[in-house]
Amino acid sequence: MTEKRPPRRLETAGQRLWKETLADFELDPAEEAILLQMARLSDDLARMNAELAGAPATIPGSRGQMIVNPLFAEIRLTSLALAKLAKQLNLPQPRVTGGRRGRLSSVQHIDRKDV
Repeated sequence: MTEKRPPRRLETAGQRLWKETLADFELDPAEEAILLQMARLSDDLARMNAELAGAPATIPGSRGQMIVNPLFAEIRLTSLALAKLAKQLNLPQPRVTGGRRGRLSSVQHIDRKDV
């Protein structure tokens, strides 16, 4: 099987997910469309985690009260969306690793197991 290049505009995390998935699994065009969405979400997670790494855990809210940084919720929701897409493809769940101070970091790769 020839190696299929990642679509343009994917960043590092998305390209890694694309390449490692297609190295282990043969996908039809509909499944590749789902993989593309997964790759884009992986890139989103990487960007959000990079921003959160330099940001405070709490920020001032609209009334001056301290609230949890909204990036935590966005990262959690994006991670859930990524896991749901992986389940649609019947792939192993994307592995999310702990980052600085226990924060989530971008998806590293899909475990290489036969499904």
